[in-house]
Amino acid sequence: MYNPPPSQCPYCGAPVAPGYPQCPNCGSPLQQVAPPHPGFPPPQGYPTPPPPGYPSPHPGYQAPPTIIIQNTQTGGGGGYGFNQVMEPSRSRVTMLLLCFFLGVFGAHRFYAGLTGSGIVMLILGFTFFGLSISGIWALIDFIIILCGGFRDSYGRII
Repeated sequence: MYNPPPSQCPYCGAPVAPGYPQCPNCGSPLQQVAPPHPGFPPPQGYPTPPPPGYPSPHPGYQAPPTIIIQNTQTGGGGGYGFNQVMEPSRSRVTMLLLCFFLGVFGAHRFYAGLTGSGIVMLILGFTFFGLSISGIWALIDFIIILCGGFRDSYGRII
């Protein structure tokens, strides 16, 4: 036993003539399915109208595109972006003095915001073998700062 296609579309409510396999208004398929029996769930293809306010899920329906708005302005320029980070600029003279006098302990790296490598230099500075490694490292950093190629944690040249 089966039900003939309904005379009204269950999705959009448009009238449908008997014998049509789909709704002429919205294009949703009209299936000939057996009615649900008491105590059993309805079959998967059983047409149920969508909740009020929701579009009909017929085969030609496409969901509207998702629009994502992101603020991509990141500092610089004259704009007022939300992602701007206002950090004070570093002085090259201060960096040179810190590197010359306390470079083996990584003081210049802490000043530039490079705390990870500053901690490594600080730990190396307290051992005899590490002091030589840290001293060579500080000498290389001193030359890079003197030439103007040292960068802080934000990638800005100091």
